[in-house]
Amino acid sequence: MDETVEYLLSMAKREQKENERDLSMRGEKTPKTERELQEYIVSGLPNISSKLAERLLESFETLRKVFDADKEELKEVEGIGDKKADRIVEILDKKY
Repeated sequence: MDETVEYLLSMAKREQKENERDLSMRGEKTPKTERELQEYIVSGLPNISSKLAERLLESFETLRKVFDADKEELKEVEGIGDKKADRIVEILDKKY
């Protein structure tokens, strides 16, 4: 098992060096439509699945409104409880 991990890691490093590429943070396909792009962005929030991203966008209508929502507003969306709302607000407020 350890040998497999080491082998895969070495292949990834070689791929990056040879092709001067960075590793993708998210391995999914690139979104094709604006709607898919919006869902992709929201699903990048902690513990947010594509289904929850869709619910958030349906509820708030825009990315800006999702990102500007406070904890209580987020919790109004089905599937978002205290922990998820806290984590979303925390990461959106965190300095890079």
